[in-house]
Amino acid sequence: MLTTSLGMLKRLYFQKSPEAWESFVGLYGPLIYKWNVRAGISKEDAKDISQEVLLEVFRKVQTFDRRRSGSFRAWLNRINYFKMMNFKKARGRELECKPGHHELNHLGELVSNISWAEDYYQDVFNRALAIIESECSHRDWVIFQKSFVDQLPPDLIARQLKCSKKAVYIVHCRTLKKLKAVVLKFIEDLN
Repeated sequence: MLTTSLGMLKRLYFQKSPEAWESFVGLYGPLIYKWNVRAGISKEDAKDISQEVLLEVFRKVQTFDRRRSGSFRAWLNRINYFKMMNFKKARGRELECKPGHHELNHLGELVSNISWAEDYYQDVFNRALAIIESECSHRDWVIFQKSFVDQLPPDLIARQLKCSKKAVYIVHCRTLKKLKAVVLKFIEDLN
């Protein structure tokens, strides 16, 4: 299960670390936006609400008291819910929602712990892949995509790209090692 690092929360509050806030916003900003869109909020409204949520977290992180695993997500979810309600009230209208999502009373059900973890891991994986792609040659990236993502057999990749099977294995292992290092770096930055 995904838990929010106590170390990161302490750096946010006690040290007022710009790096910690950058990591926090980089991770939670897109996730909050996704939750709001998933709840049926229009993309424009979801951006505004997400920014309001992040600002509220900045103001109130010192009031958060972790009592159990998942309590930070629940706290963040409550802030998000109330920001949506305030946004709706301030606009004097219904939020622009997709059909079937006019009631926001079930937001907690829409944003489950599973979606947090899935969104978090997918985001870390996608960021790591983008970094690896930018550092690889085109040929190595194609080999890695075919072997790791598409899971094609090495002999088929070697025939398609006119290289040796050994080269496919080497590129796959080297690139996978780099990917693991980048993912570990992301995780360390959040701890």
